[in-house]
Amino acid sequence: MNEDLKKATEIFEQGGYTCVAVKNGRSAVFRETGVRPLLILIDGGDSMAGCCAADKIVGRAAAFLYCYMGARAVYAETVSRGAVEIFENHGIDVRYKILTEQIVNRQGTGSCPMDTAVSGIASDGEDSPAKALEAIRAKLSTLTID
Repeated sequence: MNEDLKKATEIFEQGGYTCVAVKNGRSAVFRETGVRPLLILIDGGDSMAGCCAADKIVGRAAAFLYCYMGARAVYAETVSRGAVEIFENHGIDVRYKILTEQIVNRQGTGSCPMDTAVSGIASDGEDSPAKALEAIRAKLSTLTID
């Protein structure tokens, strides 16, 4: 395990965060849920290419966003098989505690709406992360999020 991934995982496990990203020893920590931390990182202006992250839940949508950011490695408490496939296809080291078939919505009544938004996007396409970001933003614009 590289040093940035080790640091991200340690901070994540000790701090009660939903997402921690580390690049060159500098960390960004989040308590926001869903894909919000990743969108904050993407929109923040600082390149996160080469970062390592620890995240609570990673489905296909989050995996595409990590690819878009240029993450080097991701640890997830829970990850979907689809997310693992995306990471593998884009050369991102992925580690996890729990592997699941799909990420469910907060009500537990169906699939995660962000994963549904990216369901038709190929896991191995070169432009897939950019297409996924566009689909995620479009879906978010239609949702009321608490």
